[in-house]
Amino acid sequence: MNDIDETGKTVAANVRRLRAQRGLTTQQLAERLEGLGRPILANAITKIEQGRRRVDVDDLMALAIALGVTPNALLLPHEARGEHQPTAMPEPVTQGVLWFWANGTMTLPSSADPTVEGVESGEEAEQHQAEFRSQAAPQAVHPAALFAHLVDLKAAVDAGVEMVRSTRALASTVAGVAAKNADIWTAVADGMKEVGEGDRQLEELRVQLAALKEKAAEAEQPR
Repeated sequence: MNDIDETGKTVAANVRRLRAQRGLTTQQLAERLEGLGRPILANAITKIEQGRRRVDVDDLMALAIALGVTPNALLLPHEARGEHQPTAMPEPVTQGVLWFWANGTMTLPSSADPTVEGVESGEEAEQHQAEFRSQAAPQAVHPAALFAHLVDLKAAVDAGVEMVRSTRALASTVAGVAAKNADIWTAVADGMKEVGEGDRQLEELRVQLAALKEKAAEAEQPR
């Protein structure tokens, strides 16, 4: 039997992270799994999180349901940034690309996908992408699924618009603060300039006073 590889380690980390985020103890998660008809003992969950117990596909599905996520959320790194090299992947791949691949949106880069061997022209590549999408996520062609996707897309667009608005408001606020600070620093600079000018005038007075003292001393000397 193969050792637990990179994907197994990712599953372990995600189970541990998601359980903690939901405020569940291993015993509470075990009780959820038992209620779902796929019991895993609390100490076995601990071993899973430590990478000392293998998770088969049935356990993976049960854990995803019990934790309220998709199986992909257990199989892939939580962050979309950086690179990751899952089990059997010949080379690291950008984690964002891995998520697109796992969701059935696009294929892996050709260097990491042995099925693209012999695909050369743009037309062949496009046909390969279409075949991948139809096989990887056939439910995506269902009208209800498409509608749900569009609803999600609209929500994402709305969130993006709100972020842009918030960013503009933040930029305006920052610009106002910067302008205010610029006025303050200009005033400070002018004040320091005046202080410097005053120091220069004071120094001139000191020189003149020293010259007067010298002349007074000369005048007091006997001739």
